[in-house]
Amino acid sequence: MHAFADKNADYFVADPEVVEKALAEAPTDLDHYTPESLVAFTAAKKALEGVGAETTRAEAKELIASLKAAQESLVYTESYAKELADKEAAEKLAKSKVISIDAGRKYFSLDQLKRIVDKASELGYSDLHLLVGNDGMRFVLDDMTVEANGKTYASDDVKQALLEGTKAYYDDPNGQALTQAEMDELLAYATSKGIGLIPAVNSPGHMDAILVAMEKLVSNIRKRPLIRFLRQLWI
Repeated sequence: MHAFADKNADYFVADPEVVEKALAEAPTDLDHYTPESLVAFTAAKKALEGVGAETTRAEAKELIASLKAAQESLVYTESYAKELADKEAAEKLAKSKVISIDAGRKYFSLDQLKRIVDKASELGYSDLHLLVGNDGMRFVLDDMTVEANGKTYASDDVKQALLEGTKAYYDDPNGQALTQAEMDELLAYATSKGIGLIPAVNSPGHMDAILVAMEKLVSNIRKRPLIRFLRQLWI
């Protein structure tokens, strides 16, 4: 009978149970929404509440659809949206389970890091803290051009200086540094496994490779106060 009535909705009176169900599913605590977004919702709800014996199923269906559309368009106030975001962040932090990999002192290939991501996902970890700079510097961008003190240092020169600095710390026979393309691939892979990736560079200590690179790029850098200070921390 219901199927027949639905097919001939223009000739049957609206089903009160369906209308009541739609009204019951509508939010009642409206203080969290902006006044602008409540205008359409309030009007749609009022129209549905006015359904009576003369309202057909087809008309009721349209009114229910209007109410649902208005409900989906409700916008939280800025303060409540922030409250929800803070709560979500706190809940996520409470559930965080992070594994840290020192990929600065020792080189890890893309394949090795993917396998670590797989195991982290399997064991229920939420994030991978990846130290790419920790004494060694084992990640380089495609463009490593540096502009400092009115001078531009070419990308290839910076890469070579960092490579020499990393090798001075530890010349890993398995490899030296991840490329930007490899890091992009690792980020995408970790995301697909539900793992957050947190790349990090340990500073101001543990900057061996970076300091060596700076010395190779700038001949009089040892005389500069900041470098002397960093050297003291380093040693």
